Amino acid sequence: MATQSCVYDVPMALDSTLSRTRGLDPSSAMERNNQHLSDCLDHLLGPMPTDDFLDTFLPLSSQENKSGKARSRNAFKDVPVSWDAFDEMCSRLLPALNKRTPKQARCPGFVFEVAATRSLHPSEPGFMKPGICCYASDNVAAVHNSPFESRVELGYAELFIDMQPDPMDDSFIDPPSNNNDKMRDSHEFLRLVEDDPINAIRTLGQHVAFVTEILARQFRTFLFSISLSGSSARLLRWDRSGCVVTEAFDIRQDPETLCEFLWRFSQTSNAGRGHDTSVQLAPPDEQSLFLDALRIEVRAQLELDGPAIEEAVREHYSPGHVYTIDISRQDLPASMDTTRRYLVSRPVISPLTLVGRGTRGYWAVDVVTRSVAFLKDTWRLTAVEELEAHTLQRLNDLGVRHVPLLAWHGDVYESTDSSERPTARDYQRTSTDRVRSASWLCQVNQRKLHISRRRHYRVVLGTVGYGISRLRGAEELLHAGYDVYVAMRDAFDKDSRVHRDLSVGNIILVKHPDHPVRKGYLIDWEVSCKVDDAGEAREVGRVGTWRFLSRRMLHPDGDELKHTFQDDMEALFYVVLWCALMYQPHNLTLEELRKIVAEVFDERVPFMPGIVRGGGGKMANAMFRSYTSVMEFGSKHLDEWIKTVADFISSGDEWKGEDEDKWSNPEHLDVYWATFLQTHTLERDNRFVHVLRAPRKDGLPPLASKPPSHHLHSGHTPPSYTSARPKQESRKRASSEPNADAEPRTTKRLRSGRAHVQQTADRLFKYTRSPSEGRRRSERLVKKREEEVRVAEEKRQKDRAGEKATARGKSRGGARVVAAGTASKTTRTRTTSETGKGSSRKPRVRRRAASHGA
Repeated sequence: MATQSCVYDVPMALDSTLSRTRGLDPSSAMERNNQHLSDCLDHLLGPMPTDDFLDTFLPLSSQENKSGKARSRNAFKDVPVSWDAFDEMCSRLLPALNKRTPKQARCPGFVFEVAATRSLHPSEPGFMKPGICCYASDNVAAVHNSPFESRVELGYAELFIDMQPDPMDDSFIDPPSNNNDKMRDSHEFLRLVEDDPINAIRTLGQHVAFVTEILARQFRTFLFSISLSGSSARLLRWDRSGCVVTEAFDIRQDPETLCEFLWRFSQTSNAGRGHDTSVQLAPPDEQSLFLDALRIEVRAQLELDGPAIEEAVREHYSPGHVYTIDISRQDLPASMDTTRRYLVSRPVISPLTLVGRGTRGYWAVDVVTRSVAFLKDTWRLTAVEELEAHTLQRLNDLGVRHVPLLAWHGDVYESTDSSERPTARDYQRTSTDRVRSASWLCQVNQRKLHISRRRHYRVVLGTVGYGISRLRGAEELLHAGYDVYVAMRDAFDKDSRVHRDLSVGNIILVKHPDHPVRKGYLIDWEVSCKVDDAGEAREVGRVGTWRFLSRRMLHPDGDELKHTFQDDMEALFYVVLWCALMYQPHNLTLEELRKIVAEVFDERVPFMPGIVRGGGGKMANAMFRSYTSVMEFGSKHLDEWIKTVADFISSGDEWKGEDEDKWSNPEHLDVYWATFLQTHTLERDNRFVHVLRAPRKDGLPPLASKPPSHHLHSGHTPPSYTSARPKQESRKRASSEPNADAEPRTTKRLRSGRAHVQQTADRLFKYTRSPSEGRRRSERLVKKREEEVRVAEEKRQKDRAGEKATARGKSRGGARVVAAGTASKTTRTRTTSETGKGSSRKPRVRRRAASHGA
């Protein structure tokens, strides 16, 4: 069927050094996979019957001609029930997947190839790739010509197969076939994470990581994948609302299901395979137009000249990767020109999580006006009545200062060449929510499902700038921070609105020709909310960026609380404090800085199943100044501001005593901040970058961190990956602390303050149930599973006895290839080379060995 072309291998956002992809540091891969696993547990639906899955997500057309479909009978008879050697498994599976004759094929137009071994470190998390990837035939050469250290496979993958050695390595457990609906409701579909958390991270967590990266490296609306545990398979469909998982089927005994899936997959359109066809590759003349406009804007924003401009442009541009995006407004009369075309290239924001908004952010160029704008590509909740564009337009009309200007916006629909207005069915939307009430659903990890309906949406802002993390000095930090506070107050006073997501990522610095210091703008008003007469948000619940949330919203009951303006005020303080700690000179060692970040900003404590809390460090600071009291910033005026505002926060608490309340009335902070900026001269170019990256645990050399030269030309130091304090401070500390092994004085004070606040934690957080109760519940469920696992294990041993002997005989004497992703109880294969050249001891291969995953 005729379809529009689709775009592959799109650039991702770079980190501040412009040398690495942001957010994909291999050294933190296990931590990311753990978070992926945790995030997806509320969004897994299954087990869906395979026939229903195919008819719902890959329906047949009425004119379907199956004459070209290869026969399915005995298609996978050579695939073992379980396997020890990954390369042997692939040698049996790939011929069946790629089967074709002059007139018939298993999946015409597509090729399946091993991806797991195309890596410099195929068994190391962060470097791993899926076991097998499916590519369009035209893209195979591009994959072959790419270096092993690239991630091109994920940029071209149409779908992937995640492979584990044995059916017992399946992340899911189907209910008995004779279960009624009531029994299915209580059946646990997910193999208990508490039973083997490391294996869960290495298998399901890694599977989600593959999906997330593919959705970031391609323009997609959804993605199919296959989970293959031994010969037991499941089909999965992923979008921004979650994942639908089928019931398990054995490809040896039931080859027709997989064959039918692959045939339908090959026959549907590009959009039917999950591609966003509203994005197209720009022609050469428009690519040149984009680059010229981008250079002009970068020169104006960063005040650069010469070669530094070209390096700064790299943040927004990748040669050969300029795309056209047409945005059509649905709120204008049909008689008007409702469509504008924009050019984009490398995003400054890439989506690094699966479920949710999946936001990408670009510097974009309007093809007609040639002006540079900011294009935000996101998946909005359809349940939210007010679009972000409508909020911005209202704020613009009301004269709210320091918020971006609205340029254009619109929902995304599939057919970009249609002359007719789209209907609701034409819009790109999630489909996981279509089956959230199905009768076949089982519970997942004893948690309540959270499946939302989302629609693809784009909004264009007429204001562009650089994130506040690119600040040049204390002057820019506090002036931009005050600009944001003015925007907050204007929105509250003129529109009764709170932002609810104050964070480092939602403040940009914009250069105005008539101002020597860049202005701060508050962006991303998508989750903002009107307040009631009591000053509380009309919408209940915790939203925003965890790291910067107020103490109150980090309470275990935060999901049941209503946001207030004071919560936004406190979040803004933490943004300023974070920027000061990361980008200003101070007295803290790297270890002390990591400790403060972990306890003040990143604390996440399991409270009850499915519930976490934080804010202990923030509470400690509010009560005893346990953290800010030990900080000494190189800028004495910045140090004064931080300590004073920390006192303001404390004065607003109910246990403050008789001190004056300087927090509940926003006017106090406004007057203090404005007066402070008028009476204090702050440093303009004292940027100093502190890096939190922990030493690598994989034994590999540190990643390169060559700074972009335009940072140096723009008057501030680039992110550094060596020291946590200026050299003179390091020498001073060395002379005053002869015992290098002694605990630093600051660390002792941090520990002491932390212990003090723990004494009042129960009263402050008002715990109603013991966290150990959740652990006891998990233990009971684990015991319940033990008997099920024992029975299944006995049956499995009988079924695979013959296969096991054959597989071990064939794998003797050679080093097996470790595939991406590892199954439970991972062990390394001992080969002849490991035991010694002259050793007569045969290689010891353990069946539940490291599998392919990434």
